[in-house]
Amino acid sequence: MPAVLKGWIDRVFISGWAFEEDTDRGIVKKLGRLNVHLVALAGASVATYAKHGYRNAMRAQIDHGIFDFCGATVVTSELVDGQTDDLASVPARVASLIGCHLA
Repeated sequence: MPAVLKGWIDRVFISGWAFEEDTDRGIVKKLGRLNVHLVALAGASVATYAKHGYRNAMRAQIDHGIFDFCGATVVTSELVDGQTDDLASVPARVASLIGCHLA
């Protein structure tokens, strides 16, 4: 992931807010009240992401490594293919994925 995004994650998902380290209970997940919708815009085709294992890496690092670690429920985790999808339809597709309506 880009360094700026990694820095933001390190500053936001911090001990005391997103999780706590307790000597008796271990890691205490503090974001269990959150439902998360992750929608990534691919810079290559979905087939390229699958071929190189990028999608699985994203799920392991972001879905599990960040949100599950903090207790948040990942409701949606989608990859929008910017190479073959009609880009004009992307906002409506994203809205349908997360269950909202566009104005």
